[in-house]
Amino acid sequence: RTDGKLTRFVLQRSHRAAQCLSVFKSQYPSTPLTFSYQTMNVAQLIIDSIERFGDYPCVYHDGRWHSNRERLLSAEKLASVLRDQGVQPGDRVLVMMANDPTVLDAFHAIWRLGAVIIPVTPQWVAREVRYVLEHSGAKLAITSSPLAPRVVEAAENLSSLQSILVHGPCELASTIPLEPLMAEAQPITTMHDCDEDDLAMLIYTSGTTGFPKGVMQSHKNLLVNVQAAARLLDMPPYVTTMQVLPLSHVFGVLCMNIVAICGQRLVIMPTWDTRKIFETIQNFKVARFSVVPTMLTYLLNFPDRQQYDCSSLQMGRTGGAATPD
Repeated sequence: RTDGKLTRFVLQRSHRAAQCLSVFKSQYPSTPLTFSYQTMNVAQLIIDSIERFGDYPCVYHDGRWHSNRERLLSAEKLASVLRDQGVQPGDRVLVMMANDPTVLDAFHAIWRLGAVIIPVTPQWVAREVRYVLEHSGAKLAITSSPLAPRVVEAAENLSSLQSILVHGPCELASTIPLEPLMAEAQPITTMHDCDEDDLAMLIYTSGTTGFPKGVMQSHKNLLVNVQAAARLLDMPPYVTTMQVLPLSHVFGVLCMNIVAICGQRLVIMPTWDTRKIFETIQNFKVARFSVVPTMLTYLLNFPDRQQYDCSSLQMGRTGGAATPD
């Protein structure tokens, strides 16, 4: 269409975009619009974060704080285990776990090897997991003991999947316990040198209109995304944030990477519980967090929310659907 009304609309939007870019440059004049990373591998974010912000309590889960160096060492050991299991650059590794520091380790370990992570929501049933295993050609799966039976069922008679590694106790014959291998592993300190267009993540859609689609995210996709978000939101280091979004969701992955690039402190929530969210905000003085609009609706409509001290909150971010009034 070339009618005048559409032409004016396009020109107005183009002018608005130019104005936004001008404002951005005026607010962040010293921030380059290009990368200066030694490698385009997303795993470099953690290493750069330690060099920039030092060793500090970075992740809180299950009653204690974990330092960023502690998590890096754990991820390097996991990378060693994955390499010994035959994972090579370009291989696909499915990860199906609830939010947990070990999921953070899996992202870094898989990327460090130049492999591709496939984060899968723990809510999926075996049939849905089976489709992703077949469609992606995953070579290996990492899961937790409560979810292991579902992954084993999904992988039945599937020759492309070579191993199922399990965090926690598991007596299923077709699985490999991770903890003994991690205890003996020597950490990998080398980093696979990725090209910017190398595949980093396959994240599958919900499949509400058919089978899920594997959305391909390159290393450059993820790095550009997190750098743009960090500059736009102007996030200072060492503030406390909260991971309530699942790490199987692209929004959750972005929040994970923001913690690294900004040097933030992260309280991980394994599942959604509205009361526990308010308790966490109050007890840990959470300053910033991200939710989808449905979660925001739960928070706004929670009848006891006035009982909690949320004065520490500076910013809440939401996206993915229409925001409630």
